[in-house]
Amino acid sequence: MNKQLLLSVFFWIASITFTFAQNLNVGVRGGLNYATVNNDIIYRYFNWYEYSQQPRIGFHVGVDALSQLSEKVALQAELFFSTEGAKASGQWTDSGEGKMKSIQKFSLLCLPVFVKFNLTPRFYIMGGPQVSYLVGSKYEYKDLVGNYITTEDNLETMNKIGWGMVPAIGYDLNKIGIGVRYYVGLNQLNKDDNTDRELKSRVFSIAIRYKLFHFNE
Repeated sequence: MNKQLLLSVFFWIASITFTFAQNLNVGVRGGLNYATVNNDIIYRYFNWYEYSQQPRIGFHVGVDALSQLSEKVALQAELFFSTEGAKASGQWTDSGEGKMKSIQKFSLLCLPVFVKFNLTPRFYIMGGPQVSYLVGSKYEYKDLVGNYITTEDNLETMNKIGWGMVPAIGYDLNKIGIGVRYYVGLNQLNKDDNTDRELKSRVFSIAIRYKLFHFNE
């Protein structure tokens, strides 16, 4: 599917959902991301003696709107800014020569649309698709032996439209809610044709939501 069309469809679904909603509440949300990718963020130029990839700790902040369709079922759409990516460290000789650290930083606007099911009046599960738009991408490489840092704006080497699926669980109080979720990216982040280096996002998040107001016709 054309990427622009895919993004338009998601905005259309979200807007139609809440245009005809009779029971709507709107909130703000924010929290922490534990983000990584499913493959190496650097090319294997060398035969690494030791290489490890670590998550990048980031954040997300935004707004959401929930349409209660029945006592148990609701639709929820969100729009938030999110910082994601991954870190890596390595060396390519057992003597320690060639040590390095690197980090790939992604900044995105994300639009998920969820079907939410209340297992109890407070506890819920939900899931749905998410479309993301990449607004920034930077790669930083630090040579620990030569003691120099290289920073690259590599936005043009990345696919700006991304999509994936998000399962989530949470607990709602009166105005405060807390939830955890796991985003599984389904599209390749980088434009690289090397199939051994297809980067796809993986993001575990925890968030707190505060309900601003409730609208009921």
